[in-house]
Amino acid sequence: MFSSTLFRLTPTPCRSSTATYSFSTSTPSSSITRVGVVVIGGGVAGVGIAAALPSKAHTVLLEAAPQLATHSTGRSAAISITSYGGEVVRELTKRSRLSLASPPAHWLCGVPSLLTPRGILEVCDGSNEAMEALEREVAAGMKEVSVDEAMELVPLLNRSRITRAVYEEEAMDIDVDALVSGWGRKYRTEGGRIKLASRVVAITPQFSSNTRAQAPSSYLVTCSDGEVIHADVVVNAAGAWGDEVAKMAGVKPLGLSPLRRSMMIVAAPTGVQVETWPLFGDVSESWYAKPQSGKLVLSPADEEPVEPHDAYTSNEVLAEGVALFERDTVMEVDRVEASWAGLRTFSPDGSPSTGFDPVHTNFFWHCGQGGYGMQTSSALNALAANLLTNQGNALEVAVDLSVAPALSPSRFAVEQ
Repeated sequence: MFSSTLFRLTPTPCRSSTATYSFSTSTPSSSITRVGVVVIGGGVAGVGIAAALPSKAHTVLLEAAPQLATHSTGRSAAISITSYGGEVVRELTKRSRLSLASPPAHWLCGVPSLLTPRGILEVCDGSNEAMEALEREVAAGMKEVSVDEAMELVPLLNRSRITRAVYEEEAMDIDVDALVSGWGRKYRTEGGRIKLASRVVAITPQFSSNTRAQAPSSYLVTCSDGEVIHADVVVNAAGAWGDEVAKMAGVKPLGLSPLRRSMMIVAAPTGVQVETWPLFGDVSESWYAKPQSGKLVLSPADEEPVEPHDAYTSNEVLAEGVALFERDTVMEVDRVEASWAGLRTFSPDGSPSTGFDPVHTNFFWHCGQGGYGMQTSSALNALAANLLTNQGNALEVAVDLSVAPALSPSRFAVEQ
């Protein structure tokens, strides 16, 4: 039995390179800055919509951490799965694939492609729950494969635990570092300002003389260093903190749900080359593992509701994941080399929330991407910029405005 005392809890994001996304952002304290748009949040949603703005002059992106992509973006499994999510998510994923596979030079990502073939394999133990989950995956587009084919893809699996399996060959790893750092450079070189280590402490609605009984005409955003930013539009890309940002602005929260997802690194079996293996796991989502740098990134696939915070995991959660992994494979885990957690934040119906608030019409929601933020990133951020400015998007990604109502915060019938 694996002992939780062997865990070395190191809540550090697992990234594929050493990029830190740092930018020089010093400004005088206790000053007032007038801008058209302020984007709150420096994850893939915030950086992406900032990079997609047709005009970046007189805009600013705020991130509370000392670098971009500190929370969910930098701690994700970073994989694009075309069968993952609901209909709208799958459509956004499909559209994002085109640009992620061949990013335009003006994205400044520095690589010919942001995608690398990976594949995903899910196995079923024959229980009613697993059988139902497998049928859902087949309906979503995954291909059923034989047990022999599953074993050939991942020889580590415990054959006695497998009755059926499904596979998506088209699943791709996403180069998060290149994507986020490229979009950050694009935004800044085209005139945008990135302000790091800048926590928002207050958002004060401003009313013009003839609209006091209606929506605010602008907002004063007070930063932790004393700078006050007067913005015509606030873009709420704060992830798990999205509802907190809304409340500061006097906007009714959507009811976002931050769910903790834990990850750990374990050594692969001695002498076994795992790099060509797909991401693999239990179809009921009790665990999954992804090869990375000759090791395995293992997750218990937990979805624990939590308050917004700099997430960390626990020995108990990791031990449960290891136990299930050992049950379904022929591998024993000697120790966990590193561990971390991130928050996957979902809207009430599971789809992203992107669009203007139905009451506070200068407050733009860009939250609730859940576990789909990376794989939908280019299409969703391009769509967000189109909706925000009505002037297209600087990512030059074709958008389908017909999906906008399914993403609009208005679908929750917010009543103020």
